[in-house]
Amino acid sequence: MHNFTPPCLDTTLSLTELGLTAIGQHHSKRHLTVLCLLADEHAECPGCAQRGRVRSTRIRRLVHPPVGLTAVTLAIRIRTFQCPNCRQRWSQSPAKACVGRSKLSRTARLWALKSVVIDKMSIHVIAQNLATSWNTVCTAVLDLGTTLLLADATRFDGVSTIGVDEHCWSHRG
Repeated sequence: MHNFTPPCLDTTLSLTELGLTAIGQHHSKRHLTVLCLLADEHAECPGCAQRGRVRSTRIRRLVHPPVGLTAVTLAIRIRTFQCPNCRQRWSQSPAKACVGRSKLSRTARLWALKSVVIDKMSIHVIAQNLATSWNTVCTAVLDLGTTLLLADATRFDGVSTIGVDEHCWSHRG
């Protein structure tokens, strides 16, 4: 008999790899929003290392790969702390979940790139599946593609000849 575990969004959506923990969900007709907390609390003051107090929270929304035909958005609760000793303020960083100010999670960026390269999907279809804009997906695919595929100087090591598919040229007059 198989060993089953209780259903868990953290496992299903690979949230632990992004440093996130799911604490709630809202499911509508074709969209799932998952409320998440950052696993790394980072509550120590960078100035004096004293534990800070939560001053405020804000929500950062990231597009995540779809589950079947359901688009997924991660609503990450980011805390801002204040040190009771030196009054310094700082916020949690979602750097493990996303790159810079990207609207896509790291997982969604890789999913989009794989969809273009392996599945030959258009940016338009990927954007529809992710329920986001064409520009958001195109920017993410170009950035990650440049980083992973084009920046590798050794990708042509050992290649002596690069051919051209004659079929493409047979249709040109």
